[in-house]
Amino acid sequence: MRSELQYDIPVLLDKKEEVIPASASPPKLRLYGKYTGLMDAGSGRLLYGREAGSEAAMASTTKIMTCILALENGDVNAMVVCGEEVRSDADGTTNINHIPTDSSQVGLRVGEELSLSELLYGLMLKSGNDCANAIAVHIGGTVQGFVDMMNARAEEMGLSNTHFMNPHGYEWEGHYSTARDMARLGYTAMQNPVFAEIVNMKTATISANNERSTPIKLDNANTLVFNKDSNKYDFFDGVGIKTGYFERAGQCFVGAAQREGRLLICSTFKSPGQSDKWVDAIRMFKYGFEAFDTYDPATDFTAAANSKDKSQTSSYSVPVSLSSSSCAESCFSRKRRLPSQPRKRHSPLAKPSNGAELTVPVI
Repeated sequence: MRSELQYDIPVLLDKKEEVIPASASPPKLRLYGKYTGLMDAGSGRLLYGREAGSEAAMASTTKIMTCILALENGDVNAMVVCGEEVRSDADGTTNINHIPTDSSQVGLRVGEELSLSELLYGLMLKSGNDCANAIAVHIGGTVQGFVDMMNARAEEMGLSNTHFMNPHGYEWEGHYSTARDMARLGYTAMQNPVFAEIVNMKTATISANNERSTPIKLDNANTLVFNKDSNKYDFFDGVGIKTGYFERAGQCFVGAAQREGRLLICSTFKSPGQSDKWVDAIRMFKYGFEAFDTYDPATDFTAAANSKDKSQTSSYSVPVSLSSSSCAESCFSRKRRLPSQPRKRHSPLAKPSNGAELTVPVI
């Protein structure tokens, strides 16, 4: 039995149901994205959503699933030889085994040999569709075989309104998700420490190899990471994850931010302008950090005492006071507390070749 205090905020239970109690109004966030969601990574709870259960094109945020599948099923130190799947071709818009000529690419060449980790850098920092196809063939045997793995993994994660048709996110009929599902995917992916490190890198390099004499520098397209130390948005808590764009999808972003040990995941889709996704993300993150706090139900006597069902102390919210000055740019006068609970961690499948430990964000 849930406490009566649990739903004093908008919470999405499933893809068809939204619960907004009569005693509380939804936060009036001014967002550009048509589909948005905000998730607390400590509890897995969706804190905010606008059309979060509606079908949306997710563009290159698709690559979150590609990356996590590669980490779960591959060795980051393994060498990969690129085949025809990285070839850019006009038929790439209809042939899953080629790359559309007008899509984002690193510039891989047929026969090029590089490590899986380098492919993952190209995938997540530079958004290389050629990297996505190379990873797909390496892990799944064929591009289609990997796509089948993506859909199976989505089902395991409970992404009930998500379907993949390719590993990179280029516009394709039947390729869709929701803001809620993609926030949940980001939440799951950030529990993998290797994934968390990759998406929090400002730059990376693909080394010179058998097909190229000079390395390729890869800058992170996520400005909340790349410009973390100095950006015009005055927001410095970003730690990932992935951008995306094509015309019908609009500007897309699944992001992660960390403050004082708390991790939040946001998603915004179909924002009209290039900078709008950053504004959406920051407004949602500020709301999540300022309007909510966490508590440990096992040690918070007040929260437990307020629960009608004393046997269930892990899923309710308790409002506490919040000074108006700390929420000056938001329309909130109360701060909610969320239960904190440990999350599973995935051990890296491989360590750096020099044996050093990976440095990852504390999440």
